[in-house]
Amino acid sequence: MAGVFIFYGVFTEIAIRVDGIFTGFLIYIVAPFSILIGVYCIYRKIFENNLEYVQTNLSKNENKEILKKFLEKYKYIISQQDDDAILVIDEHLLSFNGLWRKKYYFLIVNQCIYFNIAKLYPIISPPVLISHLILKSDLKKFVSKI
Repeated sequence: MAGVFIFYGVFTEIAIRVDGIFTGFLIYIVAPFSILIGVYCIYRKIFENNLEYVQTNLSKNENKEILKKFLEKYKYIISQQDDDAILVIDEHLLSFNGLWRKKYYFLIVNQCIYFNIAKLYPIISPPVLISHLILKSDLKKFVSKI
């Protein structure tokens, strides 16, 4: 996917002459934007296994209870659970027979909750582009209310 965006952006920069408003729009707006999206997709794919974290300043047991309440509030179903970790596998709304899923891995330590999101698709797993940012924001808001 990232390669398509980059190829489209570079192709648009090289192949089209500027002879009007529309081609100028393609060259100066769409092409750089598609190159940036492609580079961001590659960056997210390379660093998809890095853990994000939310600072809580609470003990490990309190973090675990808060995380369970958060997952219950947002209707995530806990797939596996351990003393230090919680695994949530969420199936996409339009998924057929569990083909399109996301795996949320939460690691619970003192003062912090670490997490990672990975897409589990049958042929190729695309990068997670903004879900980790939304989850981090929601988790921060939930922790700050408590």
